[in-house]
Amino acid sequence: MSQQGIIDVESGNPQIPTSFITDSGTAIPILNVLEILGGEGIDTSASGNTITISGEDATAGPNAGAANKGIASFDSASFTVTNGFVQLAGGISGIESIAVQTGTSPIVPTAGGLVTINGAVVGAGTNPVRTDGTGPNTLAVEVQISQALAATDPTKVGLSNFNSTQFSVDSNGFVSLLGGGEAVDSIGVDATSGGGTNPVLPTAAGLITVNGAVVAASTTPVRSVSTAANVYQIQVQTSQALAAADATKIGLSNFDSSSFAVAATGFVTLSTTGAGKTITGDSGGALSPTANNWNILGGPGVTTSGSGSTLTINSVVFTDQGSSIAVLSDNGYFVTGAFAMTLPAAPAQGEMVIIYADTTSTVTITANTGQTIRLASNTTAAAGSITSGSRGDSLTLRYRTSGTEWKGVDAAGGWIF
Repeated sequence: MSQQGIIDVESGNPQIPTSFITDSGTAIPILNVLEILGGEGIDTSASGNTITISGEDATAGPNAGAANKGIASFDSASFTVTNGFVQLAGGISGIESIAVQTGTSPIVPTAGGLVTINGAVVGAGTNPVRTDGTGPNTLAVEVQISQALAATDPTKVGLSNFNSTQFSVDSNGFVSLLGGGEAVDSIGVDATSGGGTNPVLPTAAGLITVNGAVVAASTTPVRSVSTAANVYQIQVQTSQALAAADATKIGLSNFDSSSFAVAATGFVTLSTTGAGKTITGDSGGALSPTANNWNILGGPGVTTSGSGSTLTINSVVFTDQGSSIAVLSDNGYFVTGAFAMTLPAAPAQGEMVIIYADTTSTVTITANTGQTIRLASNTTAAAGSITSGSRGDSLTLRYRTSGTEWKGVDAAGGWIF
């Protein structure tokens, strides 16, 4: 400040100021001394006849105390200054605190002006996205995980990941079923029984149980039947005997191993001991079995015999006979002793018996009750007998039902009436 005084206009002499007016109050020199001191953010200094008034630089501090006041400049990227009026760029007011939906609210910056914002995944609930004050200067943006629901509900959407064996997710987050098909959420069936339903729905775990079942012969070869809420069967009927072809009555079969052979491919053939279907004789046409059996019997003068897989047809079967017996029709006997041969009781027309006396003893041939024996002109009484005369005598008898008589059709030796 210059030490020159104020010039008196009338006298032209300098005068000493007696007071100094400021923005706030008036200063009066004492003993011609005026103190010029700095205030908040202002420093004064003197050297020689010079007083310097300078402003302090502003500093950062925890509050707006006097120690931090001073001259400042502002980052043009964040602030605008018009006629000394400072504003945030864009005219936005500074954020002093942040209100959140739950937890500590509001959130305020730390002494360093920091608010920490974290991301967090939380359990399924009814808040798809919310802010949560987790501390005085910290908040979390919480997103809930997804959940299974019976119906749509926007309050319960959430983050999900997907089973890679069932779904594909592209780089845009687009989710598809593997293969690109639609999901099966129910299965329609042909019929239901018991606690079955149509359609069949999966359990809460997404399971539908499918069973195979064999059912009694009917008119549905294969069908699907729901037997419980989440269960159905593929039913196949058994086979059945029919008089004619009927596609509705086909079914599963197994085969009598004594008659059929079944290859690993399921091809069925008659086995080497397979059952026949018909047999045909000289007359009467094709014969079907009864209870899977044919009777092959000999007629008059013929007998049949079987062993293993062999059937033998005989004109007459001869046996050595060493005792008295009732003989059989269409059989021959080498009689080896003094034995009695009684003829059959109920022979058929034309049946025969041959007796050969292979002994020096007497062989007796006796007609059965009500029968007679005729040899040439000789006839026995009813139930009468004839005897051999010597070794080597033989007699062939055939029965005639008219007259109930055994007739000698061939004889050798001397048979005695």
